[in-house]
Amino acid sequence: MILDNKNTNLKVHEWIAKYTKEGKFSLVTGYFTVGALAYISAKINEKIKEFNFVLGDIVHTENVKVRTIDLLNENIAQGAFEMNDLVSETKDETHPKPFVEGKHLDRWLPATNKWLEWGTERAPSMFRRPTFPQIYEVDDKILVQRSPGPDPKACYDNQRLHFTESSVGFIPWHSLSGVRNRSLNKSARYHNEKPPRPDLPNREELEKTSRRFAVKFLLAVMNSSAAHNFLRANRRSNIHLYPNDWKQLPIPDISFKQQSPVVKLVNDILTSMRADRTASVVTLEAEIDARVSHLYKLTEEEYALVLKETNCPDPFRVAALNVYRDIAREKLK
Repeated sequence: MILDNKNTNLKVHEWIAKYTKEGKFSLVTGYFTVGALAYISAKINEKIKEFNFVLGDIVHTENVKVRTIDLLNENIAQGAFEMNDLVSETKDETHPKPFVEGKHLDRWLPATNKWLEWGTERAPSMFRRPTFPQIYEVDDKILVQRSPGPDPKACYDNQRLHFTESSVGFIPWHSLSGVRNRSLNKSARYHNEKPPRPDLPNREELEKTSRRFAVKFLLAVMNSSAAHNFLRANRRSNIHLYPNDWKQLPIPDISFKQQSPVVKLVNDILTSMRADRTASVVTLEAEIDARVSHLYKLTEEEYALVLKETNCPDPFRVAALNVYRDIAREKLK
């Protein structure tokens, strides 16, 4: 069936609204003109944008603009060593700091990590440090690749990983409470900081807001098809995904109690993957995805389109839609 939105008597979106509610049409099997699909997709993203908070209200994003590891004084140290000289495959007394590059990051957990030289005559005293240590030392944070292509993947870190310019770190604002430096001052200010910047967000409010959200809940939202669909429509590059792109992602405003089923599913995924990196977690991922779509208040038809537009594999798509329906029928709490 091919519909055209030029029909003045029965516009396509009005037709869809009427017949999908009656269960007589499926977006999964329907064929639409490009204009019709664009209209539906835009309506989905407008619905998501209605939420009170965006990711930037909850986390500080840190993207190293120059190499995390570089020479402090080129006149003295230039050519003395390269980054590969400082990194080991195994942990030892000389290489105690866990370390990742963007290529090491995967969905839910890093695929691997290496170990960084630290506490020696040259490390870190001969490094140029463009960031500040607290972004690495927080109890938990989220890491993503800076250049993921069309398929962004967010992973959880509670190992205090150091990361390079090929990664972006997401740190809850309250985890940086009391930390004051130029990097943070560019993003937000405490009320008593000088000089005042009324154009910037208030640090006290950001920290208060961030305490309302579990990091693992944010991770689930960031890995959802709804989030990927939103980013696909709003990102500035098909290759890079910049911190400001992520910061505009709306976050469902729900209580810790309401977040807990999603957090439990994330914990189940992390436990399975830590025990066996090849373990199948599709069922758990599908339930998370369906739950997040409900939190975004997507209809079944809208959710089906999101799954299709984000190229979700058929087994995942079928499982996610089944869970969506179980939640809608209150078969699943």
